[in-house]
Amino acid sequence: MQVHVLGGVSAVTDDGELLDVGPAKCRALLAALAFSVGEAMSVSLLIDTVWGEDPPRTADKTLQGYVARLRKGLGPEAIVRTGAAYRLDADADAVDVVRFRRLLAAGDVEAALATWTGTPLVGVDVPGLRPAVDGLVEQWLDATEDALGRRLVADPAGVLAPLTELTAAHPFREELWALLMTALYRTGRQADALAAYRRAREHLVGELGIEPGPRLRAVEAQILGHDEELRHDPPERRVSDRPTGTVTFGYAIVADATRLWGEHRRKMALAMERFDTVVDEVTRRHDGTLVVSAGESVGVAFHRAEDAAMWATQLQVAVEQEPWPGGVEVRVQLALHTGETEELDGGYVGPAVHTTARLAAAAHRGQTLVSGVTAALLEREDLRDLGTHSFDGVGGEQDIRQLDAGGHPPIRSASRRGNLPRRLGRLVGRDAELDVVALAMEASPVVTLVGPGGVGKTTLALAAARRSEADDPRRVWLVELAEIASSDHVPNVVAETLGITGGAGRTLTDSIVAALRSRPTLLVLDNCEHVIDGAAALARAVADDAAHSRVLANVAGGPGHPRRAADHRHAPGCHRGGGRAVRRQGTRRLRSVRSGTCPCRRRRDLSPARRAAARDRAGSRAHHTPDASTAAEPAGRPPPPAGRAAADHRRAASHVAGDGAVVV
Repeated sequence: MQVHVLGGVSAVTDDGELLDVGPAKCRALLAALAFSVGEAMSVSLLIDTVWGEDPPRTADKTLQGYVARLRKGLGPEAIVRTGAAYRLDADADAVDVVRFRRLLAAGDVEAALATWTGTPLVGVDVPGLRPAVDGLVEQWLDATEDALGRRLVADPAGVLAPLTELTAAHPFREELWALLMTALYRTGRQADALAAYRRAREHLVGELGIEPGPRLRAVEAQILGHDEELRHDPPERRVSDRPTGTVTFGYAIVADATRLWGEHRRKMALAMERFDTVVDEVTRRHDGTLVVSAGESVGVAFHRAEDAAMWATQLQVAVEQEPWPGGVEVRVQLALHTGETEELDGGYVGPAVHTTARLAAAAHRGQTLVSGVTAALLEREDLRDLGTHSFDGVGGEQDIRQLDAGGHPPIRSASRRGNLPRRLGRLVGRDAELDVVALAMEASPVVTLVGPGGVGKTTLALAAARRSEADDPRRVWLVELAEIASSDHVPNVVAETLGITGGAGRTLTDSIVAALRSRPTLLVLDNCEHVIDGAAALARAVADDAAHSRVLANVAGGPGHPRRAADHRHAPGCHRGGGRAVRRQGTRRLRSVRSGTCPCRRRRDLSPARRAAARDRAGSRAHHTPDASTAAEPAGRPPPPAGRAAADHRRAASHVAGDGAVVV
């Protein structure tokens, strides 16, 4: 049996007879199993892959039905169940996409391109496979550019038609435009070559707002100058022999090499010889310069971060697809980092090289780590944020991303996802307040704690931030604003804390928001009252444009302001008083009135289960609507004052938090 996912999803017998694989969802399931042929996929993973974020209520039962339908068309033994997982039981080479990857990793570009029969999964929507499909298309385009570049040397006229089609279908691939311009020039069509440059520039400037890169500009200059090198030399990507100045380094280490040598000494010798060949082939395809080769580790330098990222992705694929000697399963742990470097005796030295090697040592088998510097150059949205980490021998902390899509254990470092103090002040008897803040942070991008100085707003905010740090993937950064005198300096302090620098053509606030867009973050702005305008402007910018980031701000109010979000101490006359909610001037205040039994006593009298239910009801009452600011006042406290103090309170609530915030 052969399974095809390139150009559509289908299956045929070894004699070429088409098999019935059922409707679209059956084909989606077959595609999911085919991409991981021979490997068991759990039911939950298959549901996520086939339906994405919106599976049907009975997805597990529906999946069983699709498996039964596929077995009817492919044969009862084609799909094997192992526990709570399914596996497509077929040879890897029976799946066209696996053959394509294997041939490409082996350097047989022509054979790989012959396997390619069209865009993967045409006519079938498989949400969980979209990133894999995008990666395959990128690999195919890279291979196609290489193949057409070689054909251009001997037959420039013969590549004009495919290059014209490809530039129309992929107008942002500058290498395709460079090849088309070169082919047109070599066939005596100088004017058409310059017209092709203008079309390429119109696409880049008009749709992306960027000018053509160095490669396209260089080819245009060669055409205008009738450069003989352009007429006779192969149109390969011309770069200097060695990257200099700011360089992106890639470092790969064979995972578990010591164990493999101990268990398979002779086979490992053969495997390492083949490993060197695989690395060399992938490195040459991406204009890399081999700078370190030390047995089970290798370092490569690149002019561009994009080339380094493609090298890393294809090296992981090549190593995974390579048929290693029996018993030796070679995998690599890999890292990318960019920095200024110095050269010594034909090699590279300096902190950038050392940092890259240290990051690779912190990775796991099959994992590719990317430093924050390199991630900023890549400008990709699919990098997984692993937080801020410190490493032995590397100065300062590093923002780390993950390039591959795999799930791995925490990386080997002293991880910190921000700068929260490791020791927080004690927070006793304020669990209900923390619940109120947590509910508010779930519902609103900006939450403000308002109250007089000295009542523990900072301690409460830090406790809420620590709980958030444990419960979700956001990094947490504490920004202290007490020492600055002007609202204009708020972005400077935030940027300095986060390690963000301004970019050309945009404000510092724009740079902060751009960084937070790809790094989900909780900003804790402490002591905002004297720079309330600046804090409010920054909070609004984050709320508007950094969808997954949050702001938790502290603002000191007047002496009559509420001291706590909730209070577990007894109110005066509490044995005769209960609690009810009253509304005043668009805010909610929870305060004690004499109408029953003290809430504290009622909680003591309840069973643990009923106490939990009471807390849930309290949290439900405290939950706010997205367009109403909320304030919570402790039991037994006097109501907020009228006049100027009340006006200050409302101003703090609305000005920092905005309409979608909660004031606690």
